[in-house]
Amino acid sequence: MIVRKNPEAFAVDHSLPKSRSNENITYSDNKLKRHSIGGHLMRSPEDYAATKIQAEIRGFLARKHIRDMKKESDKAATRIQSNIRGFLTRKHLEKEGIVLSHHSNDH
Repeated sequence: MIVRKNPEAFAVDHSLPKSRSNENITYSDNKLKRHSIGGHLMRSPEDYAATKIQAEIRGFLARKHIRDMKKESDKAATRIQSNIRGFLTRKHLEKEGIVLSHHSNDH
């Protein structure tokens, strides 16, 4: 059993006998219904603020992840373009009869 600091805030009345536990559940359920609108619980300002902060952080992290993925994608595309342009240049120079010394292309 979880002991809460203020059980009365959660509609738990420990003075009632155990045989009335079903009534306790019904009472708790009714208390929650009174504090809800359309099936959604009305939240305290602290709950709303915590949810807002969590949403902002998740959004920030998602945008950062997308930005990092885009950087990696751009880096890969630049590398592919560089290799293709080098290949086409060497092919063109070979066709013109210009011989280049072979250098290692390890970067």
